[in-house]
Amino acid sequence: PETQPQFTVVLDRAAHFAETEWEIAVSAAASVIQHAHESHEAIGLLALDWPERRFGPALGAGALAAMMNFLSEIPYEAHAAYRGHLWREGTRIAAITGVKHSDRWRGRADVVIGVGPGGMEALEDLPHALGVRREREARV
Repeated sequence: PETQPQFTVVLDRAAHFAETEWEIAVSAAASVIQHAHESHEAIGLLALDWPERRFGPALGAGALAAMMNFLSEIPYEAHAAYRGHLWREGTRIAAITGVKHSDRWRGRADVVIGVGPGGMEALEDLPHALGVRREREARV
């Protein structure tokens, strides 16, 4: 377990998302968590303005269900404020933030997913945002 990869999805609610962008950001977080679960990677979740509802990296259906339930209940707030502790050292970070806030995550996160115009504008854009080429594009 100590050598198991650990990953935390950080949902940057202080990025001032538009409501439609927020829905895309939450869907992206759920998709990344589901993929990590299916890949047997320890996965965690943190919404920056709700540190008391933080999920440390874990494996298993129970951890997955708890994170998915949290994501299904987290409300949209136009101007959430950052408060709280971040993540455990040594954990890889996937930051999901607004496009305008992407630069503040560069160098701090392993993956930065910018949501909004000029970034991820629909869930279908997630593979591109993660730098994953679709199989058809890879063959060209």
